[in-house]
Amino acid sequence: MSEHRIGIVVFLWCILGSLVGGIAAAAPVLDQESPALGESFPADYTGVYWQQGVTAGVAGLLTRVDLYIAQPGDFWDLNIWRGTPWQNRPADFYLHATLWDVPAGWLSLDVSAGGLLFDVGDQFTIGVAGIAGGDEFKGPWLGGSHVVSGGAYAGGTLWWDDFYHGGEPYGGGNGDYDFAFRTYMDP
Repeated sequence: MSEHRIGIVVFLWCILGSLVGGIAAAAPVLDQESPALGESFPADYTGVYWQQGVTAGVAGLLTRVDLYIAQPGDFWDLNIWRGTPWQNRPADFYLHATLWDVPAGWLSLDVSAGGLLFDVGDQFTIGVAGIAGGDEFKGPWLGGSHVVSGGAYAGGTLWWDDFYHGGEPYGGGNGDYDFAFRTYMDP
């Protein structure tokens, strides 16, 4: 092989290596995680709205939100707002996700189409509305935690609105409750 051909082969291998390296570097990474520690929150009747505050730990595009389903049910809609709870304006991102008979365990929702870019320390809110329609529809119970001294997730707290009374921290305002969730960023 001539020196010219060797040079071309080396050049092409370098380009291929940089492309593969760029693709690997762009893979979403786990950013924030709140454990499921035996608590659950009903999303199985209309008129109850939940909002979990989250603080970004990685700068980038929010690509996925996982919620822990403690008791199976039908799941409708996910809202994401920039800022802390309580949010009552239209969501910055709305995912109409009609999912029937969602089993217990982690439910993964792709939110990459929302174009939600965050810097380290930015706060955002994950919102879920309860649903119920008799025997036809029944929402799940969402898993989470209740521990003393600020909850299992220090970067935010769980809020709720019970039949349009206005949002407030769940549990009498002590901030000890959190959804079980995981967020993923594409840095």
